[in-house]
Amino acid sequence: MRKMAHTKPSGPVIVAGGGPSGIEAALSLADAGYIVHLIESSDSLGGMIPSLHRLYPLCACCKIDRKIADCMQNPSIDITTNAEIIEVSGTAGAFTVTINTKKGETRIPAGAVVLATGVEPFDPSGHDTYQYSLLPNVLTAAEYELRQKPDGPDKGKITRPSDGKVPEKIAWLQCVGSRNINPGDAACCSSVCCMYAVKETVTTKDFSEDIETDIFFMDMRAHGKGYEQYYNQAVARGVNFIRCRVHTVAPVPGSDDLSMSFVKEDGTLIKETFDMVVLSTGIKPSAGAVRAAATAGIELDEDGYAGEEPFRPCTTSKPGIFVCGGLTAPAGVLDSVTQGAAVVTEISALLAPGPLPAAQPPETTPPENETGIFVAYRLCPGMQPELGSRIQARASSLPGVVGCAEVEGDLSGDIAAQLKRTGAGRLVYAACSPEMDSTVIEKALENAGANPFLYQTVDLNAIDTDSSTAVEEAIRMGAARAALMSAPELKSMPVTKSALVVGGGVAGMEAALSAAEMDIPVTLIEQSDRLGGHATHVRCTWQGNDVQEYLQKLIERVQSNSLISVMTGTVPVKHSGFPGNFITTVEGPEGRSEIAHGAAILATGADPVKPDEYLYGSHDRVVLWSELSEKLIADPDAFSDAGTAVFIQCVGSREPARPHCSNICCTFSVRAALDMKRRHPGMQIFVLYREMRTFGRREDIYREARDSGVIFLRYEPERKPVVEAVGDRLKVTVRDLILDRDIELDAGLVSLQSAIVPKGLNAAAELFRVGLDENGFLAESPEKLKPVHSTIRGIYVAGLAHYPKDTNDSITQGRAAAGRAAEILNLETVRVGGLVAEVDREKCAACCTCVRTCPFGVPFIDPAIGAANIDPGLCRGCGICVAECPGKAIVMNLCSDRMLTEAACLFRAAS
Repeated sequence: MRKMAHTKPSGPVIVAGGGPSGIEAALSLADAGYIVHLIESSDSLGGMIPSLHRLYPLCACCKIDRKIADCMQNPSIDITTNAEIIEVSGTAGAFTVTINTKKGETRIPAGAVVLATGVEPFDPSGHDTYQYSLLPNVLTAAEYELRQKPDGPDKGKITRPSDGKVPEKIAWLQCVGSRNINPGDAACCSSVCCMYAVKETVTTKDFSEDIETDIFFMDMRAHGKGYEQYYNQAVARGVNFIRCRVHTVAPVPGSDDLSMSFVKEDGTLIKETFDMVVLSTGIKPSAGAVRAAATAGIELDEDGYAGEEPFRPCTTSKPGIFVCGGLTAPAGVLDSVTQGAAVVTEISALLAPGPLPAAQPPETTPPENETGIFVAYRLCPGMQPELGSRIQARASSLPGVVGCAEVEGDLSGDIAAQLKRTGAGRLVYAACSPEMDSTVIEKALENAGANPFLYQTVDLNAIDTDSSTAVEEAIRMGAARAALMSAPELKSMPVTKSALVVGGGVAGMEAALSAAEMDIPVTLIEQSDRLGGHATHVRCTWQGNDVQEYLQKLIERVQSNSLISVMTGTVPVKHSGFPGNFITTVEGPEGRSEIAHGAAILATGADPVKPDEYLYGSHDRVVLWSELSEKLIADPDAFSDAGTAVFIQCVGSREPARPHCSNICCTFSVRAALDMKRRHPGMQIFVLYREMRTFGRREDIYREARDSGVIFLRYEPERKPVVEAVGDRLKVTVRDLILDRDIELDAGLVSLQSAIVPKGLNAAAELFRVGLDENGFLAESPEKLKPVHSTIRGIYVAGLAHYPKDTNDSITQGRAAAGRAAEILNLETVRVGGLVAEVDREKCAACCTCVRTCPFGVPFIDPAIGAANIDPGLCRGCGICVAECPGKAIVMNLCSDRMLTEAACLFRAAS
């Protein structure tokens, strides 16, 4: 498929850092055909995630284990732990990277280097007012979360360190080590601290509703997808949010309790006693990240973050050196994963993949004994060797078992060789968390000529290995289930090596260009008559970079790219198929046409709401934020005669009808206010806000705006500002919460930062059968840690259609979506069938139970057959529909009722 330009150098890529961003970068690069050297300074992959109890909002920490296993089993990824880069020489396409390992120094040639070296929490020991490390019951958030883990020091029971007592009252102090609260703090906001504090209070309530949980905060920055609803749920569960900065934590004499004094918003001085205090410490680039950046020769800012070329996320000051994750800016796990997927598209524009190792072709001859069972096992670390002897003894006594052996190292090759040697067509695999090895197991069976789904797993982690019979019984049951399996029908279908991008905004165009840079033909359709989308009325990024200049160049690049076919005034009207083989019918100025494609990227955008309050639509001096931006693009001196400008935040958002935060509004107001203040120093500018959510490095412009004289006044939703017309001027009345009195502002401009809502997504979601979230935006895959995957495999999401985000984040997500689409488009064939659900039309009552319960949205009621239809190319094999179907009309050959009823008795005679 790939026909890389001859001018591109080729070679492997070094990824430094084995956290979530580095793992995603390595996997994405391997999927794109690159050899990857993954370098990790610690002794294991995963970064900080393995030490966490949960990821917001649900437990997904274990999901990183699957990605770690995928890295370890990928033949294109070479992993070196306990290693660090000590020198980078050469230029883009021809680097020599020296790494220091336990065995000494090693030099590796590389065409590109990715620094994904992660973050570390701020050390609060230097702040004596908190008395961290002096008082045992003052913990950091990371230490508290470790105590919540079921496999942590307290086995999930929350107790305070000093005496083991279950606490009755816990306080969380926000912004410790960030936002310049104390000398030595980072200037920026750490972005993630608010939500992990909320998460920890919720999980504390899960442990005991009786524990009082108080969060002391400045601004509650619940800005991301689903964050506001999670915050509201915490409030509903009794978590107390107290807007106050606490100066001192003091011991209570004669006890292990802690005392804090603080002033409430109404001026009341309060002194309270707590059992524990948790410090929500900020994050910063790790010391290893700073060293790696210095070694690579890239520039860092005063907070230690890498600068990037405008509108090119993941780039650095040095060509061929890229960054993702914590070295770019304070970011959450999903943002880091997105950057890891996006970096492959930057590299593909610079570097061609080198030659891959020769792969062993799959065996085409079926096994000699298709019903024969081979038992393979891999002992968990620390397990006694005699356990293997017990497994072998039990396996050898079972009818139908033709062999048993321990496997290690190259699992796929070892298992395939044993299957070929014994002629077995079925497998029982016993290991710790064996589901993590499912990909390699299926590959081994396929390479041996067997059906890749004829296997059963035995989780040694879930068995009491000290029991005299538990292991033996688990092996017997595994063999019994394997014997009762029916081989599912499989088909290999050729992949249509092209992509469809729906939406011609920034995210859609960047996705199309990124795919084209990987030599993937793209059809880009846009509903309107021109490209640009939402960006046509965005003046600049929060950093001040000119969006309009970038946009025009982007459109020119898209329209001039021979691999991109642009169709404006065009909408999709019909869609069918499965990953690798989709067909979408579109309708445009020239009528209807069919587009065959292997993957699709949905980037359909979003629009600001036009409110029915604040005199919008009846006074020409009241404008939406998007209209203000458009006017400033056309004339930078627009509203220069205003005298006073007022920005009102959260118009139509964070309310019952639209509970989500629109993410970018606060930053837009601060950027616009700052620029207007610079251009017109005498202008008075007020920002009326509920929470100032200038997260991450955006805190810098918030601080600069305050220093420049922009006035920020907070209001409560129960007492919104009032806008009245006074001739051609406006009177804005707002309650000052500090003075506890109304303030009247004579304004010549009122800018309304209204909610951003999805554009036409209901129809698109129904057509492509992808899920929507509770706010109507495109939902991510339920599999977690897949932020650009939709609920349907082969269909990806990007830009505002996924959730409101700024220009740079839209660019990153568009590029990431293209990078992940390559995982399908780089294949020659896709397999259809296997572990999928099948509907018996005669039994189906079209009751819609399967439609409601499928987390991936695959089943639908087909009126042509009067029954449910489950596309085998889309089914993910979770089995929920099989279990829920009241008429038993849905079955899975690999998970039949017969296995449930007969497996328990099978092979009993061999006991």
